[in-house]
Amino acid sequence: MARNRKLCVQIARDVLTQLRLKRFQAEEGTYVNVNIDGDVYNSDSEHHSILNKSFKEYFKKNKQVTCQVCAIGAAFVSMINIKNKCSVWNVMMEDDKWKRLGDCFGADNIDLMESAFEICVLQNANSSLSHKTLYAASLWGSQYQDPNKRLRAIMLNVIRNKGDFKIPSKFLKHNETSNY
Repeated sequence: MARNRKLCVQIARDVLTQLRLKRFQAEEGTYVNVNIDGDVYNSDSEHHSILNKSFKEYFKKNKQVTCQVCAIGAAFVSMINIKNKCSVWNVMMEDDKWKRLGDCFGADNIDLMESAFEICVLQNANSSLSHKTLYAASLWGSQYQDPNKRLRAIMLNVIRNKGDFKIPSKFLKHNETSNY
């Protein structure tokens, strides 16, 4: 499947909007937790009346609903907001986040974004990137201590680069000269 750069930019813009509206709260180590009326609903939740509803419709109608997300989780929720139908439960439990986002962004971009966000090397099986490149992405991400600012910077990078996440050359050069 061909990458959809226009959709990548649209997703990044939606993430920025959700951050600005405080509907997304960036959090390391969390893909997606949905906060409904002050309660965090995750994979252990038993509230089927809410969890079986269409996420896109529920999120749109209920402005108090927020999500704790990482870079992948934010992109996934925004993708659901834009084009896909998925239940609240599936947004939180979707095991296919990496594949579905990979179809849009490409596996390498997903790994770069997530490594930058989590400030560590994260690589899925479909990625062709070297460990050093992913480490450079994590170095880039480490300049943003606040996870919300880091997620914002990642999405601005995607927008500036028309659907790609690109590591600035100074981080790649620094990494080439290190012994890591």
